[in-house]
Amino acid sequence: MEEIIESEVPEKPKCLNCDGKMPRKASFCPHCGQRNNQGRVTMKELLRRFWSNFSHLDSKFVKMCWQLLIPGKVTLEYFAGRQKRYPHPVQFFFVVMFFFLLLFSKLSDGKGTGLNMTGNSGEFNIGQVTVQDGKEEVVIKNIDFFKTIERYVQGRQLRGAFDSLPTEWRTNTTRLAIDSVVNLVNAPWEKQFLLVQAMGNDSLQRGGVDTIPLNFVDRQIKIAINDLVALTPEQIIEKYGITRWGDRILVKQGIKSLKDTNSLMRSYTGSFGWTVLVLIAFMSLVLYLMYWRRKRYYVEHFVFLMHQNSGAFLLLTFGLLIEQCFSFSFPPVVWVSIASWLAIALLIAMKRFYRQRWPKTVAKWLIYCFIYLICFSLFFIISLLTVFLIF
Repeated sequence: MEEIIESEVPEKPKCLNCDGKMPRKASFCPHCGQRNNQGRVTMKELLRRFWSNFSHLDSKFVKMCWQLLIPGKVTLEYFAGRQKRYPHPVQFFFVVMFFFLLLFSKLSDGKGTGLNMTGNSGEFNIGQVTVQDGKEEVVIKNIDFFKTIERYVQGRQLRGAFDSLPTEWRTNTTRLAIDSVVNLVNAPWEKQFLLVQAMGNDSLQRGGVDTIPLNFVDRQIKIAINDLVALTPEQIIEKYGITRWGDRILVKQGIKSLKDTNSLMRSYTGSFGWTVLVLIAFMSLVLYLMYWRRKRYYVEHFVFLMHQNSGAFLLLTFGLLIEQCFSFSFPPVVWVSIASWLAIALLIAMKRFYRQRWPKTVAKWLIYCFIYLICFSLFFIISLLTVFLIF
C-alpha cells in the first residue's frame, strides 16, 4: 500500500463564523453551532431559521406572561435551576415596559392632555377645543398652547399693519377688509387664547393678556408674548436681564418646553422605564438588608423584584390594551382593584420566596411598601427634573 504523503492530506475546513476547524463532513460547527453552508443561504433555510427562533421566543414569552400572574412562581423556578425556560429578566422587563409605555402614550394622545380649569362657561366648540360644562369643573382639551399664542400674536400683527399703511389707504373699508381676513384665518386661535386667559388659573390672570409669567422661588418674570414668539430663549434672557445661572437655565428650559411640549412629554415617557429600573436596583438593596440573615445574594432580590414589576406592568398593559381595543375607559374602581391585587400579590410572593412566617412577612411587606412609595415619589421627581434640565 502506498504511503500517504502528509502534505497531500486535505486540510480540515474552517468555520466561516468563528474560524475554528471543523470535521470534514460536519454540517455544523462544533464551536459556535453555525451551519456549514459556505456562506450560501437558501430561502427555505432562512424561513426555517426565522420560524424556529420566533416560535422558541414566543413560547418562552407566553409561558412567562401567564406564570407571572402566579405570585412568586417564576422566581422560584428561576432559582431552582430552570433559567432556560424563561426569557432574561431584564430583557423581558424592557419588552413589557415598551408595550406599556406605547399603549399609555397612545391612550394619552387620544384623550388629549388638555387644560383643567374652573369656571362657568356654557359649552363651546372652537377648532380643536372642547369645553364641557360641569358643576364647577371646565375641561379644555387638545390645546397647543404655544401655537395658540403664536397665531394670536400673528393676528394682532396683521391688525396692527393697518397703522403702517399710507394715510390715503387707512379707510374704514380697508380696516374692515383686514379684520375680515384675520377673523377668517385666526379667529378660532384668538378665541382659544382669550378663553384660556379668561378662565385660566391665577398665574395666567396675573400675567395679563400680553404677558406670560415665569415663576421662580422668590420672584416672577413676565415675558411679553410678542417676545416669546419672535425671540430665542437666549435673546429673551439677555433682553430681560436675567443674570443668575439657575434662573437662566430655568428660563431657557421653560421656554423650550413651552414651545415643544410634545417632545418634552415623550422624553418624560421614555425616561420612566429607566427610573423604574433604578428604583428596582435600590429596592433590591432594601430587601437585601431586610433579609440579610437569610444569606441570599443581592442578585436574588434583584431578579425577584424584576419579576414582580414585570408582572405588575404586564397586568397594567393588558388593562390598557382592553381600553384601546374596545374604545372605553375602566372606572377608577377597576384600577384601584388592580393596584390592590398587585400589593397583595407582592405579599404572597414574599411569603413563598423568602419562606418566613406570616407575621414577619407582613411586617416586612408593610415596611417595604412604605419605603417603596417614598422612593418612587423621590426618584420620579428627580427623573422629571433631570429630563427638564437636559431637554
